[in-house]
Amino acid sequence: MNQPLVSVIVLTYNHQRFIESCLEGVVKQDYENFEVIVCDDFSEDETWEAIKSIEDEKGRIRSFRNEENLGPSKNFVFALEQCE
Repeated sequence: MNQPLVSVIVLTYNHQRFIESCLEGVVKQDYENFEVIVCDDFSEDETWEAIKSIEDEKGRIRSFRNEENLGPSKNFVFALEQCE
């Protein structure tokens, strides 16, 4: 049976301390057919660097960094538009 693609959206802003464990938890799920869309809302800490260091080798994590802080609503809309 074909598994439908599931898109997981992760919005982040200044979550350097938490983003690595968050993304590791998503990638370790049993369900195989998923993508992770991570949108960093122009964090002022090292969140973006942490995201780039954890992108998985299967390419399921796709990350984006806004050029300015959009706020949670606009960041979510942008992330939703990136989903397959």
